[in-house]
Amino acid sequence: MLLWAFGFIFFIFGFYFVLDEFYVFSYRLSTQQELKELKKIQNVLFEFQETLESGLVLNQDQWSKLQTLKPPWGVLAFESLKELRAQGGALLPTIKRIRKLAQEHSEFLKEARAKSVQALAQSVVCAALVPLFGVSLYLLLPAIKIHYGLWICVCGFSVALSLCAAIWLMKISERARWGGLRGSERAWILSSQCALERFLAFVRTGIPVDLAWTKSCEKLYQESPELSEKWGFSIWDPPHNYKRSDSARAYILNLGDQARKILSQNIVEGRPCLEQIETLLISFRDDLRANIQKELAILPVQALKPLFFCVAPSLFGLLATGLYLSFLEIGLEGFL
Repeated sequence: MLLWAFGFIFFIFGFYFVLDEFYVFSYRLSTQQELKELKKIQNVLFEFQETLESGLVLNQDQWSKLQTLKPPWGVLAFESLKELRAQGGALLPTIKRIRKLAQEHSEFLKEARAKSVQALAQSVVCAALVPLFGVSLYLLLPAIKIHYGLWICVCGFSVALSLCAAIWLMKISERARWGGLRGSERAWILSSQCALERFLAFVRTGIPVDLAWTKSCEKLYQESPELSEKWGFSIWDPPHNYKRSDSARAYILNLGDQARKILSQNIVEGRPCLEQIETLLISFRDDLRANIQKELAILPVQALKPLFFCVAPSLFGLLATGLYLSFLEIGLEGFL
């Protein structure tokens, strides 16, 4: 029976370990693939930049390589540069801005991944702590071996609670890594910046500001329909009032409002708007990074909730059950 008990407990422990390792592996793999893609994008754009700065003409292979990049980068860079080329505009400023955007997005992913490692380590500890504690009590308290059926049931329930704690911790970590954005909204971080970069490229080709905004929002609708509808397809749409102004979601939605406000004022006053939109983008990136850093800073405190609500009851439940079974076996006098 002892072998069966050990086999069951170590099976649960192994299942736990494999599940956590699979999640961590898939998490790292997805981030690593995105970082590799961003590196590829930077290399392709750097090749474009070097070719133009050396006075050479871009060949068809270079354009094909640019077009096949992962969305939204390939679409953004290819369409923007093709439009500029058709209108006779300068390509280098747009190439440098898109390349800088890819570089900053890569640094953002690396920083967020590094700061969320602690929560992933805590989830692995949660997965290992309860089974190890159950095995220790099984070896220390002989009375448990007599009631091994009840003990296995209690261990299974405790392991299930600690599994919930591990999953909870990983979800908290992933949410903090993206500044509190939901899964469907995480693409907004990149799509919003690409939309404004595309707008700047349209304006540089000589397209009027209001039409450039409409065209960039139409392209944004193909990537993030909900965000484009919230931003509005016209610069004359009324602004929105969001309750939380310090969340990543509010920063992204307010970016569209602020851009439309700048464009409408500049149309009325007849002033250029490119520098103001570029400054707005820089400010947005700084504010968004500060917001995510704040979310990651309070992540260790938020990680205490799964430990208190799931792991601690599991450990105390195992201890109480072990003492209760010992009390039933040796009686009150022997126990005291």
